[in-house]
Amino acid sequence: MTANLNSIIITLLLALCIHSIQTFELNAQRILEINIDGEIQIVEFPDPQMSSLSFKGVTGQAIMGNRLNRISTTGCVPYKTSVVGLIPLVKSGGCSLDQKVNNAADGGAVSLIICNPTNELINFSDHIRLEEESGLNIIFLDQSECNTIEVALENNQRVDLRIYKRFVEIIWGGQDEPNSTFQGGLNDWTTGGANGNLWYHSIPIESNLVPEGWSSSQNPTHYDYSLHPEFNNYPRYYGTLTDRRIISESLDKGFAMLDLDSYNNTEFNVHLENPVDAQLISPAIDLSGYEGRGLALRYTQSLRYCCNTYPYFQIKVSLDGFNTYFSFDPASEVLPNQINRHEVIQFPIYELLEEGADLSNFQVKFIFDPGSSHYFWMIDDVQIVELPDIHISINNAVFPLSAVCYPSGHGIQEELNFALTVTNEGGVDQEKVAVTVELREKESGRILHSHTDMIHDLQRGTSLTHVFDDSYFLEEYHKDEFLITYRAEVLNSNHFNPDANNISYFFKVGNSPYANEDCSRTQGFEGKSLSNTSDWYWGNAFYIRPSLQGLEFNGWFNGAEIALIKEDIENTHGNPGIFLHLMKLNQRGKDAFEQLNTSLNVPPIYHPDFTPLAIAPIDPIDLDGLNEGRVNAIPYNRFISVLPPYNTLDYPLAFKADHYYFLFVQFSGLQPGNDFPYSIAYNPNNHQESRTSELVYIDRSFDYEEGYMIFDRPYRNPVIRLMGDLFSDAEGSPSVIKSPSFYLYPLPARDELHIQFSEPLREEVTVELFDISGKLVDQKVHSSNGTSTISKNVTTFNSGTYLLRVISENGVLTQKVVIMR
Repeated sequence: MTANLNSIIITLLLALCIHSIQTFELNAQRILEINIDGEIQIVEFPDPQMSSLSFKGVTGQAIMGNRLNRISTTGCVPYKTSVVGLIPLVKSGGCSLDQKVNNAADGGAVSLIICNPTNELINFSDHIRLEEESGLNIIFLDQSECNTIEVALENNQRVDLRIYKRFVEIIWGGQDEPNSTFQGGLNDWTTGGANGNLWYHSIPIESNLVPEGWSSSQNPTHYDYSLHPEFNNYPRYYGTLTDRRIISESLDKGFAMLDLDSYNNTEFNVHLENPVDAQLISPAIDLSGYEGRGLALRYTQSLRYCCNTYPYFQIKVSLDGFNTYFSFDPASEVLPNQINRHEVIQFPIYELLEEGADLSNFQVKFIFDPGSSHYFWMIDDVQIVELPDIHISINNAVFPLSAVCYPSGHGIQEELNFALTVTNEGGVDQEKVAVTVELREKESGRILHSHTDMIHDLQRGTSLTHVFDDSYFLEEYHKDEFLITYRAEVLNSNHFNPDANNISYFFKVGNSPYANEDCSRTQGFEGKSLSNTSDWYWGNAFYIRPSLQGLEFNGWFNGAEIALIKEDIENTHGNPGIFLHLMKLNQRGKDAFEQLNTSLNVPPIYHPDFTPLAIAPIDPIDLDGLNEGRVNAIPYNRFISVLPPYNTLDYPLAFKADHYYFLFVQFSGLQPGNDFPYSIAYNPNNHQESRTSELVYIDRSFDYEEGYMIFDRPYRNPVIRLMGDLFSDAEGSPSVIKSPSFYLYPLPARDELHIQFSEPLREEVTVELFDISGKLVDQKVHSSNGTSTISKNVTTFNSGTYLLRVISENGVLTQKVVIMR
């Protein structure tokens, strides 16, 4: 069929970001061109990665599913019609990605397009491997783009597809520049620092056995690059028959390498701890004529370090011989002993390129500052490239739920607030960026909530956290699977890349507060979105002593206190959730803790020695304002009973005497390799070190296969505090808290609230007032002047229910108070 060329050009801008991103193509965009009778539309293509090792340009005719001209299927069965030279269009789900690809390859297809009907962020970890094994280009399309093709095919129109590469403009470097590819040596690069001679030019070689006595592994180990010419030492450990050299475009020409093993390794597994100070300095690069342009330094690295004194990695860029410079950390996303053989680092340099500046002497310096480490730093394909005008990315997104079960019946009481962090990673400022949040039912696709806000004047290289001005309440007992999707795009442009500026999360509202219904979605959602998530547990144990009066119960649970610190890290995708668990040890007695079964490889909430009592989901968006290590109170009415019908606690929970109670903090839904965005503040900055009787520190688990190991070592760090009102034991020592009791009047309070203590104050006390959500709204320290009454002016507070807390040297007491205006 001949027709006017209609092109929907869907482009993915790869590796164009101000932080490191992983891809297998340095200098290209992957283009999918769709030729249909009709008007021309242009959007970007959401392809997660591209491998230059397997990529090939192809042209073919599109077909629907497993048969010509019928609605899309999943591609999970062998093709009944020949697909030689064709490109099938199939839906996600139904079977593994391997099966879809193998069926298409066996049928003779030249490529495969997979549609994402729920617009979910899909993580296909085997995408590159499958492309290399099958020889197919695997394309992942948003459902809107799939619809364009489907409609055309259903109307019996011919759809021709062409997949090819379009190279990004390189200002300096590339395959023809020896100083970029290190062809033949370090060339015009120089070295500096006391150990600058450890930088050398290495080339790939056939795999060789490390001589006996040089390896830290009991198995034979290999190396596959030329060793340092001035040393006779060998790599410490590189894995049996494992290729550990860098993956780069110009690997065959060699690369720059800092070989730490050749300096610090000796025979028989002895690794010295000599500090290393080594620099690699580029020749002068003339960037004259590029004043004000959006340029970036880009290179490929393979970096591994461990395990003594961690080194300090730094890269500097300068125009005046490094008298002045900009710098960044190339190892910010590299964990100790972690290896990524192909990490493309990109750092914008446009702040240097001011009008009137002398750009003829641009230089870059790779710095390994004094530190003792194993392993290496490999550098290749150093380039100066120009950023695209438009490149908006979502760095993180926050919403109150995560990939765990969320208890129905709590939804009506929980307002869903939404926020995201966007970055302008392009080369120019953007006047208007539209950000959208959408909540939908997963199966039906019914949209429950959709809201768009506008961000104005997002300058290049800047990030902004935006809190949406519209929230949403889930209907009570609305049990379903949901998707929440964030998008960010520049208005009036066709540069939309869902891989960078579209992110989706799954969550489920079920019958139980616990994730016992496959809520982490380790199966389903093609590609296992949010799969392999991990949970970390921290906590404290509290012993409730026998009642002096011989009663079955001794005091009551008023809530919990926790202090978290927001970490300055970027690699936190996965939208992990935070949950607090109250649990009781089944066996009674003060020595019951010593008999606890610590060998079971199960989370605490499934441990048979515990009875779960209540759970409190913590909204991450609330924590953004509580990131200074301050104590945050979670009152009892934020906890949900784990017994049907799973209602929130209407009154404090009674403690059973002569039992241990545990409070756990659960960090849930974290994807492997990602850092959790919060850490425990063991000594909160608005409270003295806890003097309550936290008896045991419950450690986190890093490896499930070795068991949770959470009950192994006694410690007194106040990971999480118990808020309760308890009595003293017969010996008069404090149980959990001991403080003069008090009562409040008048109730409800209107203008003044009086706190009447049972005895005169002989010590300073801190009085805090929290609103019903647990937010601290007032705090004041009162002196120990022997008074029995403290009066507070409450005329500035809104009507409502509050939690009043009195903190003394001996402990904490809390009580509910109602203020009426």
